[in-house]
Amino acid sequence: MSGDLLTPAFAGRSGPRAAPPAPPPYVELAATSNFSFLHGASHPEDYVRQAQALGHRGIGIADRNTLAGVVRAHSMARALDFPLAIGARLVFCDGTPDILAYPTDRPAYGRLCRLLTTGNMRAEKGDCRLTRTDLLDFQEGLCLAVLPPRRPPDAFSDFLSQLKEAAPDRTWLAAARAHGGDDARRLARLADIARRVRLPVLAVGEALYHAPEQRPLHDILTCIRTHVTLDTAGTRLAPNAERHLKPPTEMARLFRALPEAVAESFAFFSRLDFSLDQLKPTYPREAREGFSSPQEALDALAWEGARTRYPDGVPDKVRTVLAHELGLIGELGYAPYFLTVDEIVRFARGAGILCQGRGSAANSAVCFCLGLTEVDPMKSALLFERFISRNRNEPPDIDIDFEHERRGEVLQFVYRRYGAAHAGLAATTITYRTRSAVREVGKVLGLSEDTVGALSGSIWGWSSGGVKAEEAVRLGLDPTDRRLALTLDLSRALIGFPRHLSQHVGGMVVTHDRLDETVPLTRSAMDERPIIEWNKDDLEAVGLLKVDVLALGMLTAIQKCFALLNARYGHDFKRICDIPPDDTRVYAMLQRADSIGVFQVESRAQQTMLPRLKPAKFEDLVVEVAIVRPGPIQGGMVHPYLRRKQGIEPVVYPSPELKEVLEGTLGVPLFQEQAMQIAIVGAGFTAEEADKLRRAMATFKHVGTIDTFKDKLIRGMLAKGYERPFAESLWQQIQGFGSYGFPRSHAESFALLVYVSAWIKCHYPDVFAAGLLNAWPMGFYAPAQLVRDAAEHGVAIRPVDINSSHWDHTLEAEEGAAVVILPDHPAEAKNCELPIPPKAPCPLPTPPPQAGEGDGQRMREQINSRLNHTANPRRMILPEEFQDETEVMNREPPAPSKTAPPLSRVRGRAGEGEEGRVREGEPPAGREGAPTPHLQSPSARTAHPPLPPSCPCPLPNPPPQAGEGAGVAPAAGRLHARHADMAGDVKTTHALRLGLRQIDGLHEEAGRRIAELRGPGYDCVRDLWLRTGLAPAVLERLADADAFRSLGLDRRAALWAVRGLRRAGDKDDLPLFRAAAAAREETLREAEVALPVLPPGAQVIADYRHLKLSLKSHPLAFLRARLNARGVTPNGRLPDLKSGRRLTLAGLVLVRQRPGTASGVIFMTIEDEQAFANVIVWPRVFEAFRPQVMGARLVGVTGRLQNESSVIHLVAEKIEDWS
Repeated sequence: MSGDLLTPAFAGRSGPRAAPPAPPPYVELAATSNFSFLHGASHPEDYVRQAQALGHRGIGIADRNTLAGVVRAHSMARALDFPLAIGARLVFCDGTPDILAYPTDRPAYGRLCRLLTTGNMRAEKGDCRLTRTDLLDFQEGLCLAVLPPRRPPDAFSDFLSQLKEAAPDRTWLAAARAHGGDDARRLARLADIARRVRLPVLAVGEALYHAPEQRPLHDILTCIRTHVTLDTAGTRLAPNAERHLKPPTEMARLFRALPEAVAESFAFFSRLDFSLDQLKPTYPREAREGFSSPQEALDALAWEGARTRYPDGVPDKVRTVLAHELGLIGELGYAPYFLTVDEIVRFARGAGILCQGRGSAANSAVCFCLGLTEVDPMKSALLFERFISRNRNEPPDIDIDFEHERRGEVLQFVYRRYGAAHAGLAATTITYRTRSAVREVGKVLGLSEDTVGALSGSIWGWSSGGVKAEEAVRLGLDPTDRRLALTLDLSRALIGFPRHLSQHVGGMVVTHDRLDETVPLTRSAMDERPIIEWNKDDLEAVGLLKVDVLALGMLTAIQKCFALLNARYGHDFKRICDIPPDDTRVYAMLQRADSIGVFQVESRAQQTMLPRLKPAKFEDLVVEVAIVRPGPIQGGMVHPYLRRKQGIEPVVYPSPELKEVLEGTLGVPLFQEQAMQIAIVGAGFTAEEADKLRRAMATFKHVGTIDTFKDKLIRGMLAKGYERPFAESLWQQIQGFGSYGFPRSHAESFALLVYVSAWIKCHYPDVFAAGLLNAWPMGFYAPAQLVRDAAEHGVAIRPVDINSSHWDHTLEAEEGAAVVILPDHPAEAKNCELPIPPKAPCPLPTPPPQAGEGDGQRMREQINSRLNHTANPRRMILPEEFQDETEVMNREPPAPSKTAPPLSRVRGRAGEGEEGRVREGEPPAGREGAPTPHLQSPSARTAHPPLPPSCPCPLPNPPPQAGEGAGVAPAAGRLHARHADMAGDVKTTHALRLGLRQIDGLHEEAGRRIAELRGPGYDCVRDLWLRTGLAPAVLERLADADAFRSLGLDRRAALWAVRGLRRAGDKDDLPLFRAAAAAREETLREAEVALPVLPPGAQVIADYRHLKLSLKSHPLAFLRARLNARGVTPNGRLPDLKSGRRLTLAGLVLVRQRPGTASGVIFMTIEDEQAFANVIVWPRVFEAFRPQVMGARLVGVTGRLQNESSVIHLVAEKIEDWS
């Protein structure tokens, strides 16, 4: 009842009552965990701990039609050395009573998995539909306990007899106390039925939670599941709190009328001889033609790969290591696994899919020679034992990153190659986090939508810490209110509970035997890709083979960059290793923290680290990737390393032996492999013991277990002559890895991608921008910031246009290609109102008239006139004080700053707005002595040649041919002052044409159709409509995006033309009626309409709304006068200001980060029309200004400037929401 939760004094029965002596052994076999989604209110691990504490002889957890939680229970039971039975509660869709099913052996477990798979694959995702026939088909070897309905029907006895006949000696009748007034009568009736059918009675508690204090949470889960509030739940809730685990003495008291039923629970349990420890990985038996065994095939492939990797001869060291690794792989029987991964990678390479291995596999010479990884372990001090260990009872783990847009092709290959019965994706367990828990609990407890919204809106990201009472007070809520207090408490209890299973990002399980006899399969959102019920941690715990087929957006971007580099600049890049190494100009760029878009080093923390670490070689990039991690930071390793790197502190080594281990990182351990080597060299650990230490450091889930190695390591170091203070200090550093430390092999794999992406950005920023935008969403930055960064690196940006843009962002050669320049809509050009006809002036019917007809000739003359027309540009107006918001939106933006030219001038084939022009004869605004990005004077425009009489449409700009643009890169002259040092590095000779994919809400099919059917170009809106057959609503999206400039139409004119399209008309035009239709058209023509000019500020807002960026101006340019009046400092001035100065900045919020490494510190990146600015928000400031930090789109930040070593921050003291 609802009163149970809302009454403070509620309490359930707790503690054992007086018990008879020597109670019979008891095992609870009907425990329901929270993996019976929204049915159970306790974690599987809690049941195991509680059962042991209560004196049970074991426990059986039987979730509803699933085995999703059994591995967690198994891991806890193994750790506590407590017996566990693996089973499931079968729930049927045909009226069959629920049945507890427990396998007696491994084959029976396989049949249980197949039974559940059958029901899962028959139902929709998240459901399981089992029938009695399914049970009879798969019952062999299963012990079955039937849970009778509350009032058993007359046919119930017949069903028991049928089941007993199918499963003799393996069928029981389960009995549970409901703790109601008719319990005694009900138990007596069940005993009578059992005697008549000759079945043993089995006592069960049907526990829904491990302890009575979980009952309120179970009520919440029931309400969530049944979509009611607590106040209206009524009899949906349990009438008491008795559905918890009870001591054997209590069970004996409750079943004193049937004492044999309690003893039968242990007899039932004793029949079960299956454990998840019996599951063994069965690798696909890869048969390679010409080889007698998988190991022989692997040996041949590895040595062949070694000769390819080392064309001048395989070094002796490589031969030794390769032979050692191949021998160990053969000894452990892992060759089929390597061949499976090799086959997947070979498919990807053959399909032109970029891929690269990472993680511990990069420690392996075999993986390098097979081409699975790109890190040469011979050039680094890597440990093969980090990858494979003789004494570690688990298969190797190879992680392969593929292009994220094409990973699906790889997955489909795996399913085709091995079959759905032998391959499946691992699951991801989606759990309640703070925001979702607060929302669900608040709704159940009847809080208002405003209150629930305020609470959930105050939560940071994926927080799992709950909402504190102080935060409720800050929101104006009363934390002493009973409902609000319950919401805070119960939502905190709900955090971490599973909500449902989803598809893992790439963990594939591939087996030789049937996979659905190892773990149940279930449907995913994509029917052709079944997923298994266990997540990656479960797979690791039971030792099953997993191949991580992962998706990485940067690989997609790099592959797209390779395609452009090969087509436009004559390169022949196919793999990561094709990029020229050791380019000093790339390192110089990174030392300036010029890393927007660069893999792994674009975050604010990394950009802060780059100028301090000053990477000058690949080894430095490896350190850069690894050092901004919780492990090194919490271990106190960052500052000592930086001081030594900068020469402030001498580099010292505790011993010659450890110098060999730590020399690459200046005596400071930064990698997991170094911790392992220190343990081996400095403390006498064996390689296997060091690997156990590594496993304790591996991830967050192992925090705490690392302390078990402390005494051994310190004693070992003391025995080898090291001083205790040094050993203690070293242990503190190693302990830091307990949170999260980067393995060196992983860091090296990622550092390769850092270098490659930085190389492309350094030399071909046009290609880099196009690749990132075409692979977006990915990384930290939105398209607006990526485009702005490209412009600052000298790339000319051209707008989206129906006659120029393809679906993807493309490159257009700046030299030697005709560029169509059309005037703006004359209403803008002349600052006046212009009558616009109800549709675009396109007199051509469909099919088009024959050459020479008068209408076509007049149209060609109109087009030629537009093509060669140059409008009188308006003069830029510098705003003084804006009187109101309307005036702000109707005024021009101020003149661009000398420090940061705005993205407001675009030269391209599409006609530009007037805000994109300058007065003829005047130098463009921008840096002194340098042209502004994107801008060329009108005299530099190439007028389109007159159309021939037979061509009714304007000539298109022919796409540049591959290799065009050789010579001096025009981009070098447009570099922002911050990047002036790159003038000799940038080789860009192309402009970036924004693609139709940038238009919000435009479907890819529509965008590609526009490009494919364009032919020589669209001459009007109606022409586009008729040729493509797109709905007017789609054309409105194009008009909203200002994509009709090449037709001389601004947004309003284009929208007017789209909305004037007739649904019939030219589509139904017949030559016989053409003359009559033309006469009727002339008679019925609507009066001309005068459209007002769309103000510049509104243009920018519309750009951001429909394109997520604007090339016309920046929103803050229109507010600069007001910001100046408030004393706001432009971001572009920060490099010239002294550290310690108190000032105020304003900008659009681009990024909010709260890294786990930063002890609650938040990093914000804001942007104005000149530059980015980095803001540090300390925890106390965040708590004071939480709504502003979390919700504001435009902020004003007051604080102290920090300007040291080219690292500039504003430490926030006050934050205002100016949105």
